[in-house]
Amino acid sequence: QCTQQVECSGEIINIILKTDGTPIAIGNKVHVT
Repeated sequence: QCTQQVECSGEIINIILKTDGTPIAIGNKVHVT
């Protein structure tokens, strides 16, 4: 379950809450040319 998405300088960070409520961050590095 993705709760928040933050985009900055071509890098997208997804803030995901696990089932126990612990937030984890998963980053998808995207190079913009």
